[in-house]
Amino acid sequence: MTQSRFTLDLLGPIILETRDRLRRMEERLERVENERLVGIEADLRQLRDESTVTSAMVMRHMSEPIAWGAMDRMLKRLTDRVEALEQRSGEKDA
Repeated sequence: MTQSRFTLDLLGPIILETRDRLRRMEERLERVENERLVGIEADLRQLRDESTVTSAMVMRHMSEPIAWGAMDRMLKRLTDRVEALEQRSGEKDA
């Protein structure tokens, strides 16, 4: 009985110290994870912003030829209509 009491007296403080160290390590790990998450979230926001800017630039670059093509077609239709009206008007005058 005295031997087991002696062993508990020796091991008890070691077990308590180990438990406290483990708790402190878990707290440090949680702080580090939170700090990393904040950094990752900031990086993610920056990447989203860069992606938005890049996407807008690509869309503008791709849509400009389409828009100019539409404007050219509209101008050609109007020009054709004006020429057709001028021809009709010239035929009536003749």
